Amino acid sequence: MHDVVRDFTISCDVDKAWSVFSDFAGFLNWAGSGDIRIEGEGIGMIRHLNMGVGEIAERLDKKDDDARALAYSLVYGEPLGMKVYRAEVHLTSAGDGSTTLHWHGSFETTGDVNAADVSSNLATAFEGMSNALAAFINSLERAEDSLERAEEDTPLSSR
Repeated sequence: MHDVVRDFTISCDVDKAWSVFSDFAGFLNWAGSGDIRIEGEGIGMIRHLNMGVGEIAERLDKKDDDARALAYSLVYGEPLGMKVYRAEVHLTSAGDGSTTLHWHGSFETTGDVNAADVSSNLATAFEGMSNALAAFINSLERAEDSLERAEEDTPLSSR
């Protein structure tokens, strides 16, 4: 097995980040576009994803709200040239309203795929997902702020 460990700090509150990130079935709400089909509920549930590069499925193996930790593993598909893949992600407060995502991915490659290339691509994917999470949460916060300002600007007689 090969390992990729990366930390990324994003500008959003850890509780908000965990609320979005830990919604295993809601992955495509923030992580990208495509199709998702959910099988089951809770630990053991499977998300079938088709994001334009073939279908894969991932199983939720762990969700610990107190520790803000989530783990998932590949059921089928060969994303980035991996035949076996497991990831665990911990979210911690980085202070000043920021969150650090601690990613740890373990994988085996398919055929003669270069493990160094897969490691690099996986690290890039971790960074991309971290940034997408931050962008999604920040857009929600901007929408909430706009709504609050609109309500403040609405005369009481119109409410």
